Amino acid sequence: MEAAINPQDKRRFPRIHLHLPVAAAQANEVKEHPVHRAETTNLSLGGLQLVLRGQTDLQVGDKLEITIDSLVFERQINAQGTIRWLSPASSGQRGDWEVGVQLVNMGGMDWSSWFQLVPWPNNH
Repeated sequence: MEAAINPQDKRRFPRIHLHLPVAAAQANEVKEHPVHRAETTNLSLGGLQLVLRGQTDLQVGDKLEITIDSLVFERQINAQGTIRWLSPASSGQRGDWEVGVQLVNMGGMDWSSWFQLVPWPNNH
């Protein structure tokens, strides 16, 4: 697993380019939603970018339940996030979507795993 940090990125938290398999579904207590196959394209301390495979009815502001196969730990990382933006994918399959997700409501074990997942700057 190889991570790369873009030193020119002026965001609050640096983005680390890392591709991991993900399952994402809209969080809704009333009804079940389909699970979308996805892959991370980059991660930060506050969120991640996904590429969703195929068509979706997700919208900006929707809450997501996300399961990340870290390939590092013996357990998956479970997270919740809010969609901040989405657009048709600039590469890959026609009908794929790029989605920006702000992370919220992760349990202590999942935050701990998240912080250990990749070599964050100043994380020793």
